[in-house]
Amino acid sequence: MSKPIMNVKLPKVDDLFTGNSFELLGSENQITEIAIADIHSFPSHPFRVSNDTKMAELADSIREQGVLVPVLVRPREAGGYELVSGHRRTFACRILGMKTVPAIIKDLSDDDAVISMVDANIQREKLLPSEKARAYAMKFEALKHQGRNGGNTLEEMGGATGEGAKTVQRYISLASLSGELLSMVDQGKIGVTQGFSLAGLSKEEQKCLYDVLQGTETRLTVAMAEQLRNASRSGSLDSQSMEDILQSSGATGKRGSIPIKKIQLFFSHNASPAYMEQVILELLRQWKEQADE
Repeated sequence: MSKPIMNVKLPKVDDLFTGNSFELLGSENQITEIAIADIHSFPSHPFRVSNDTKMAELADSIREQGVLVPVLVRPREAGGYELVSGHRRTFACRILGMKTVPAIIKDLSDDDAVISMVDANIQREKLLPSEKARAYAMKFEALKHQGRNGGNTLEEMGGATGEGAKTVQRYISLASLSGELLSMVDQGKIGVTQGFSLAGLSKEEQKCLYDVLQGTETRLTVAMAEQLRNASRSGSLDSQSMEDILQSSGATGKRGSIPIKKIQLFFSHNASPAYMEQVILELLRQWKEQADE
């Protein structure tokens, strides 16, 4: 059961939220204590909520001072509330065992909820490429639903983070990468610029490329990524051409490698690259011991 606290004009709300969030959180809003158990996460929320050092610091702050900025929620048809902004604050409150959290309840449309959620998080420090890509893509789709599109929209979206329309557009394209390749971008195994090029590959080509990359230690260069994209556009990209490009003389950081398809002939179809490597190294160790006898 929610319990109204007071009608309040939020001070300097533009310092706490950005963009459309400022319009949504006007002085007529009421801060209400709602049960944390009634709060549900935002569908496809693109931003990490990690139980790390920063989260511990936030929890300590809330323990000492309480929740200074209310979370933003909207009612769910199935009951309870959907969390639009304040995922980290809510998580910290759960860690502390709190039962309620101060919230502003707004009856937002799906598009307004997406825009507000992205605007409240896009300026976070140290966002992963995947977070920024998915957030920009979600907001762009929401704006399209509202009849807004084109270069001006991209410029406006980048304004909050100081990025140009072209950069925003490239991040939106990055969101079309498969989860496996996008994870490699987050881990630094594939550069962001290379990721922009690979986003032009079909889903089948991306899956094939991921499999090929598991069988090599080649560092994917910008030139290689562009070659892969161009081969895809010409319809000539397959596993063999991928291996040829990755093993080209322009490779940097390349070590001797065997195409993974040749290795997989000796293993079950569901054997992971890590398992195959472990078995091969063990067999080589045994062979070396016998050779030394």
